Amino acid sequence: MCLFPARNRRHFKRAKAPFLLRYEIEKSGVGKVTNLRDLSVGGVLFSADQPLLKGSQLNMEINLPTSNEPLNVQAEVIRVAKVKHTDLYRIATRFLNLKSRDHSAIRLLIERMMRDKRVKGLVNRQKRVWISHE
Repeated sequence: MCLFPARNRRHFKRAKAPFLLRYEIEKSGVGKVTNLRDLSVGGVLFSADQPLLKGSQLNMEINLPTSNEPLNVQAEVIRVAKVKHTDLYRIATRFLNLKSRDHSAIRLLIERMMRDKRVKGLVNRQKRVWISHE
């Protein structure tokens, strides 16, 4: 039994991000296209049909809905976990060379997504009762 609650060690806010991601393993030329699961200014989490080695370097193209051009970034695989009852793996990465403008674009997008999510959540939780005054 744990006496202390788990501590969140994340340094950056992250948001669920079903955006398109293309990645290529450096030096091998093996590339895949998948969807992101989570996005932060520190890195991304995505699903893959094969495990990647921790420490592998990836070249990524991330298509954000707020940009006409994909973000081109390098990332390092920091964690790989098998998804139970599937043939998929969750791949957590850390950005290595995020440009200042890309950092700002991701941060603004995450803030907007979180704000929109809060607004939707408030609307969905409220019960509206209409009373007729006759």
